[in-house]
Amino acid sequence: MGRHLAVFFGIGVFCIVRTNAATPPLERSVSTSRQFIVYGTTTPLRGAVADLAEETKAAALNVLQQRDAWKIPILLNLQFPQANVPELAGNSLRFSQTGSGLKIQLDLTITRDFDVLAIRRELLRAVLLEMIYRDNQDVPAGSFYVEPPDWLIEGMLAADPLQNVSGLIGAVSALANDDRVLPLEQFLQQKFGLLDSAGQRLYRGYSLTFLSLLMNEPNGAYRLTNYVKTLSKASSDPIADLQSQFPVLSRGTELQALWKTTLSSLAFRHYQLFTIAQTETQLNQLIGHGNDKRETSGGDLNRFVRKKLSAEEITQLRALKEKLMLVGMQANPILRPLVGGYEQVVDRLLAHKIKDVPARLTALAGKREQLRTRTSDIDDYMNWFEATKSGATSGAFTGYLRAAASSSEPPARRRDPLSVYLDALEAQF
Repeated sequence: MGRHLAVFFGIGVFCIVRTNAATPPLERSVSTSRQFIVYGTTTPLRGAVADLAEETKAAALNVLQQRDAWKIPILLNLQFPQANVPELAGNSLRFSQTGSGLKIQLDLTITRDFDVLAIRRELLRAVLLEMIYRDNQDVPAGSFYVEPPDWLIEGMLAADPLQNVSGLIGAVSALANDDRVLPLEQFLQQKFGLLDSAGQRLYRGYSLTFLSLLMNEPNGAYRLTNYVKTLSKASSDPIADLQSQFPVLSRGTELQALWKTTLSSLAFRHYQLFTIAQTETQLNQLIGHGNDKRETSGGDLNRFVRKKLSAEEITQLRALKEKLMLVGMQANPILRPLVGGYEQVVDRLLAHKIKDVPARLTALAGKREQLRTRTSDIDDYMNWFEATKSGATSGAFTGYLRAAASSSEPPARRRDPLSVYLDALEAQF
C-alpha cells in the first residue's frame, strides 16, 4: 500500500475507519460527472456532498481554465458520529496504490455543526491530488506522495466568486497600508495547519493575492496548470519549482515591489471587473489609442524599439508592466487578451527582443479597432431594439426624461369660447 496522506482540521469533521469486513455494503450515490462516489449516511446527505464536490471541482477548473478530464475516481466515505468510538478525530485523505491503479479516498464524519469550508478544503485537496497524478499513475507502492501546496488550495477557495472574501481583503490591505507586508518568500514557507485562526485568515488573503499575481502573468492559467501537473516530479525546493513555470518569481527586489503593489490594490479591485469602455479607457491612459503617436503615462511603445534603452526608460517600462498587470486583473474578459498582449510586448522590450515588436503593436492596434467597431455596433443595435422592439425600457434615460419634463413649460391654453367651454366641462367631470 502507498503512503496515506493525513490532513487535520477543526471541530465538525472527523476521520472514519471502517475495518469490519462482515458489515453489509454501504449505499452509495454517484455525482453528475461520475468522478465522486459517495458512500454511507442518508441519500439526501450523500447527494448534497456530491453536489458540493462537483461545485468545488468546477470552481478549480474555472481558475485553471481547463475542461473536466478526470481519470482517477474519488471515493467519499460519510458517517455520522459514533458514541462507541469517541476517540476518532480529524479527517483522513487516503491515497494508495492498488492492483488496479491509484485510489483516492476521503473519509468524513458529518456532525450537526460541521464546517462547510473545511469540507470544501479537503474536497479541493483531493481534486488537485487527482490532477497531480492523473498522468503518472504507475507510482510504486510505498512511495511518498506529493500534496498540493497550501497557498494553492487556500487561494482557489478564496477565488471562488461565491465566497465572501471582504474580511480577507480588509486584513491584508490593512497590512499593505501600514507597510507591514510579509515578504513573499516567507509566506511561501508557511504551513497553513500550524497557524492560529488570525494567522490563517491572513494566509488566505495572501494566498488570494499570490494566485492573482500568477494568473495575471502571460498564459497564467496554462502555466499554473503545468505547475500542478508537474508536482508529482517536484524537487525539494518548492520555490524553484514555481520559478520554472513563472519567471517573474526570479526577479528579486522587483518581485517584492510587485507583491506589495498587488496587495495594496486588492481592496480597490475586490474582483469587480471593468466594463469594456472602462478597460479601453485604462488602456488609452497607459498605451494610447493604438493608432496614434500620442505619448501617455506609458508613452508610445514604438519609441522604445531601439537597441539600447536608458536606465530611465527601463524604469518606465517596468512601471508600465506593473500597471498593465493591475489592469489585467480587472479587465473585461473580452479585452483581457489585449492587455496580456501589451504585457508580452513590454517583456520583449525589457529583454531586448525587439525584432517583431512593431508587428505585434500593429496587430494589437488592429484588434483594438475591430473590438471598438464591434462594441459600437452592438450598442447601436441595443438602442434600436429598445426603441422599436422591446416591450419595456431599460430605464437608462428615465432620469433625463424626467428632468426634461419637469423643466419644460406647460402648454399655453387657448382662450376661444369653445376651448373655454371644454375646459369648464373637464373641471366638472
